[in-house]
Amino acid sequence: LWRVVNHGRELYGPNLISEIFPGLPEKIDAAVEIHGHIWIFSELYFMQGDFIYKMNTSDYRLPVAKGYPVPISKYWPFCEEQKPSSHYSAPQTSSSCHLRALIPVLLLLICLS
Repeated sequence: LWRVVNHGRELYGPNLISEIFPGLPEKIDAAVEIHGHIWIFSELYFMQGDFIYKMNTSDYRLPVAKGYPVPISKYWPFCEEQKPSSHYSAPQTSSSCHLRALIPVLLLLICLS
């Protein structure tokens, strides 16, 4: 895990994801933390495969938020052609829809922050 803050002036890492955010899967496809102009209720979202995980950033020691992970199609219905696993504890990682479809969203969020 690398963390870039202060408009790229500060760089932290590398760290194991499990050192900073216990309770998340070892392999994370993407993570977005938004400060400044866009507020997401002090929450941090991670994506892995076809699933989204949520943590509360006020206490990184807390496990993944109750009710998560959820299929990515819950937030981005244009990925519904991907069939979410019925077993949330074993997320699918073969799907490429989520990353291709989210790149414009992630870039927009980065530009707005």
